[in-house]
Amino acid sequence: MSSFDISAITSELKSAIVGARIDNIYQINPVAILLNLHKPAKPKLSLIIEAGKRIHLTSYTIKKPPTPPIFCMILRKHLNGGIIEKIEQHEFERVISIAIKTKEGSFLLIAEFFSRGNIILVDPKNTITVALTYRKMRDRNILKGERFLHAPPSGLNPQKLTKHDLTKLREKGEIELVKGLVNLLSIGGTYAEEILLTAQIDKNIPCETLSDQQIARIYDAVEGLISKLKEGKFEPCIVLDEKENWIDVLPLPLLLYQGMRSKRYSTFNKAADDYFTKISAEKEAEAIERKVGEEIEKHKNILKRQETQLEELQLSIKTNQTIGNLIYAHLNELQTLIQSTVQEKKAGKEWEQIAADYIRRKENGLSPAIYFDSFSPKQRIINVKIDETLFPLYLQISAQQNAARYYEKAKKAQKKISGLREAIEETLGKIKALTKEATRVIKETPKPIIARERAWYEKFHWFYSSDGFLVIGGRDAITNELIIKRHTEPQDIVLHGDIVGAPFVVIKTGGKKLTDLVLHEAAEFAASYSRAWREGAGSVDVYWVKPEQLSKAPPTGQYLKKGMFIIHGQRNYIRNVTLRLAIGVKKVNEDWIPIGGPVSAVKSQTKIYVEIVPGKRSSMELAKQIKLKLAGKLSPSVSRQILGLNGELIQSFIPAGRGELIYP
Repeated sequence: MSSFDISAITSELKSAIVGARIDNIYQINPVAILLNLHKPAKPKLSLIIEAGKRIHLTSYTIKKPPTPPIFCMILRKHLNGGIIEKIEQHEFERVISIAIKTKEGSFLLIAEFFSRGNIILVDPKNTITVALTYRKMRDRNILKGERFLHAPPSGLNPQKLTKHDLTKLREKGEIELVKGLVNLLSIGGTYAEEILLTAQIDKNIPCETLSDQQIARIYDAVEGLISKLKEGKFEPCIVLDEKENWIDVLPLPLLLYQGMRSKRYSTFNKAADDYFTKISAEKEAEAIERKVGEEIEKHKNILKRQETQLEELQLSIKTNQTIGNLIYAHLNELQTLIQSTVQEKKAGKEWEQIAADYIRRKENGLSPAIYFDSFSPKQRIINVKIDETLFPLYLQISAQQNAARYYEKAKKAQKKISGLREAIEETLGKIKALTKEATRVIKETPKPIIARERAWYEKFHWFYSSDGFLVIGGRDAITNELIIKRHTEPQDIVLHGDIVGAPFVVIKTGGKKLTDLVLHEAAEFAASYSRAWREGAGSVDVYWVKPEQLSKAPPTGQYLKKGMFIIHGQRNYIRNVTLRLAIGVKKVNEDWIPIGGPVSAVKSQTKIYVEIVPGKRSSMELAKQIKLKLAGKLSPSVSRQILGLNGELIQSFIPAGRGELIYP
């Protein structure tokens, strides 16, 4: 993102996230974090910040790592529950500062998008609490506990620019104007070219040749761009080339891309979200493809070496067998040559003298000297040549023994060939499997998916009964109060476990006649989410009443805490309700979503489910186990999606306390 992009995105984020509470923070890769935000009575928001690259709201499903890194844990410790008070761009630089009000005071989350980028948390005393990357630099240090300083300005601020400031361009001398403008304002080549196109000035002219009139036109062009940003007159778009490749994302259409096709958006956040998500997904797919490709190439190189080795062994067999055959074909002559040489040496002759004698006889065509070629004295070898084949004979052994040695070498090579051919077959199999895997990986690499917009009732415990009734239950005192006050209508039915520490559960009848089935399922739901689960009970009584029987007015002199109500009149009991739930997944459009509730209700919607009862496993451990079991019931491509589900979503269907799987 350029400084112009940062300005536009900041303008939109001010209205979107100021006043929002931080629900949670995730570190989705080594340089990027995701902030889950919400405002009262507004849909939840997800803000992605990638150091050195981008910041925008995202509507896509983002895979979150199961274990947060230390950096993320520290951010959570200080910022979770905090309220975003302000977001602003620092001096038209590629830096955004987010002020967050917490119980400890106001923190600043600094996101830097220049160079390698950084994300820095600054405490209320302006000291660095934590940073994505710690660095010592000439002009400042990013170190824990040190005072935070912004990087020195990279150029003049276009928002505060004067015509006189632009005369400094002439001081750049013979440098091309477009480069001089980039250097002076630090705005990036794209916007520097756009300014000069708007001003109708050749970007390649030397800076020193600028006239006052040209400087005035450049100033007007800069002012024009800045005024559009200040007024928020955005026309966001993604620019496409002739091959439909996405090449840029912009808050404003540029003359630079005139004549090229573009895809328009209502907000720059949406444009940036689509652009960066697509580009990131493509890079991830390319990285996977490259990794598999490298593995294939590695095995192809192994195969190449194995095939070369096979050729060498086959040549060795042929050569050694040929030499053995040649020795036997001339056995007497070669034996005579060996014996003659040995006797000459015993007589005290030098190697050179013996060689000279053999060469003289060879020239006269005398046998066996005609086979002589040379000596290798140190190895006590006589080199002979027969039918253009040159080979050594060892003087310590007979000609027959020499032949046997060559035949033995051929046999050993033959044995090696057998093992090598097996190795080659194995390597070919690996290459075939990897090629198949590469095709599968490329085919099954998940495409970016727009996150499903969660329904209003998903903030509570909820399920749909086997006969289609919506049933909701409180998660805590606040949601208990909210359900009864805001989401309960006169025709609804309210259930409660006959135990202290149970949620209110409401059957949303929608005016339809109540069935015994939904009443039984809602009772099982109310029992399971009550305190009885945490206490490890097997069953509990549940009663139901009409909404009109509930009152917030306590008896004189008493006080009702949040989430508590007085119940008047007769209670209708359902006795010995079993504590048992099912958790499963079902496909909604392109998403696989977790669902939970009474076994019969979940079973009516999906075949992919497990059953749980009170037990000894923590909810986090149980959620992991459930996810693995659900994934195991589906095909490999779908199971990866299930394994990618946020564990907290699965965990949200598990009652407070511990549990066990009973139906895998």
